[in-house]
Amino acid sequence: MKRVLNSGFIKLHSFGGEAFKFEVKAPLITLLAFQDAHLGTINKPEDSEHQVAYLPSQFYSQDGSTYKIMDDKACNTYYTKLNNFFEWSFNFYNKLVKEGMCKEQAQLVLPQGVFTTFMWDINAPELIEFIDKNWSKSPEMYGYCSTLVLYLEENLPEITKSLKANQWQNIGL
Repeated sequence: MKRVLNSGFIKLHSFGGEAFKFEVKAPLITLLAFQDAHLGTINKPEDSEHQVAYLPSQFYSQDGSTYKIMDDKACNTYYTKLNNFFEWSFNFYNKLVKEGMCKEQAQLVLPQGVFTTFMWDINAPELIEFIDKNWSKSPEMYGYCSTLVLYLEENLPEITKSLKANQWQNIGL
């Protein structure tokens, strides 16, 4: 298992030939990027009933195509505001479920930063395509793509070496 950013992870469950099976813990907003790519197959793991609040310690601003960490005062302010919002959202979610609303519909009130865990089956060419198309979308996606590159490097070293020497040489992956 490899940690990603503050609270996420990617765990390789199996690799065979060119097929990877990953367990990914990521914010809902990041799951949407995985889904929007239409690459591989995404499934829920059997024990993914609980949600975990995502409270990043660092926040980013964007300058052109570069992300930079905001100053400590701004990070602390946003951390406090985000914590309050998440706490309210979870309390509201739990109230809706207690009053009888189904969990799937009650989850609509949860923020996109809430973590979820999913299984992702993907072949190597699609994985490379996913990394190519998503590494620069956000600091979170860069973190997940960088971690996926490490798994590529461990399991397909020659292909990864070629990619780093050619199409990935200027992007820091």
